[in-house]
Amino acid sequence: MEAGQFTQTEKTLAACRFIISKPDCREDEDKASFTDNACGAFAKVLYFHCDPKAQQTHTDFEHFLAMLPLKQDPEESQPVHKLLINNLKNGHELCSLKKDKVLEAL
Repeated sequence: MEAGQFTQTEKTLAACRFIISKPDCREDEDKASFTDNACGAFAKVLYFHCDPKAQQTHTDFEHFLAMLPLKQDPEESQPVHKLLINNLKNGHELCSLKKDKVLEAL
């Protein structure tokens, strides 16, 4: 594997989708914390390992935005929110394409 190459993108995204799509994902403190962590992982994989032009990436990113703000786990939520703001400010393609939705989520 080349340096920086992540080979588990689809498996990771599928696992995150599964967690954050459960109707009870924020039912209690433990599930909400677990969900916040899954949302953070989901966002990072989308930002760094997915094609920002792909329709599935857009669908997943909108799903991530719908989960915001992350509230349960400050150690996870603050860096994820900061990453989102920085990516918007720095013109990350995915954030730029969904700018209105990003601002609405914040």
